[in-house]
Amino acid sequence: MAEKNYLKYELYKQNKEKLSKAMKNEFYFEALLIEYAIIEDRVDSLFRTVECKLSNSLYRNLNKMKSNPIFTNNKYIRDRITIELVEKLHEWRIARNETVHALLKATTTDTDFKKIAKDGYELQKILDNKVKSIKGHYETLRKKAEKEQNKKSD
Repeated sequence: MAEKNYLKYELYKQNKEKLSKAMKNEFYFEALLIEYAIIEDRVDSLFRTVECKLSNSLYRNLNKMKSNPIFTNNKYIRDRITIELVEKLHEWRIARNETVHALLKATTTDTDFKKIAKDGYELQKILDNKVKSIKGHYETLRKKAEKEQNKKSD
């Protein structure tokens, strides 16, 4: 593993551990921040894998996942990154943003943070598994194409 990839892997692993501890210790605000970062990272990784141009916001990238032909015309991707999953990510993003922005208002409760953190925890796990599956599939296709190219050049 290249040094840059190893460092990224280690940081990712550390943040997954921090997220687990935050959830276990009921630090839901901290969990929300980590979940958002993980979800953003997984979306970025997905876009790099399928060679789709990233936007500078999660909102725009989620919209692209619903409408861009790279996502809509590829059955393998669409079977994993379903419209339903993208909608759940959108809903979670909105709820998380509203709760964080209402932090200093009397309308935010620990129950709000807990529910949104638990939803985000599940969504980031689901998204992580789906992205791993797609990355593995693309790596297999890349190796297969490379092998075919090597056969042609022999």
